Amino acid sequence: MTNLLRDLHGVVVMMDGILVKCRETQSNAVLRTVKQSWLKSNEAKCHFGKSELCFFGHIISAGGVRPDSSKVRAITEMPSLTNVRELLQMLEPTSYLGKFLSGLSTILHPVT
Repeated sequence: MTNLLRDLHGVVVMMDGILVKCRETQSNAVLRTVKQSWLKSNEAKCHFGKSELCFFGHIISAGGVRPDSSKVRAITEMPSLTNVRELLQMLEPTSYLGKFLSGLSTILHPVT
């Protein structure tokens, strides 16, 4: 799908999700391209004219991008880690939030 929509300005494709960051004409071009390619869309997941939306764990609005509060809550309410497996499971969500936390690397220590 990335290759299919690569020439359309303001379009982000992530796995099976499409985010159109432009006006109605760009949305129409995406819908036309998807239809002509025999791809199907899930109407329940299609949103138009939103001022804010959640897209792959990010809240995107005119004010910028911020983490989804449910993802942050899942990390902050996580029980204490007791073994290496749990530590490794925690690293992925923590790195997801790392882009929103300035100075994170100064408080984290290498895992060895």
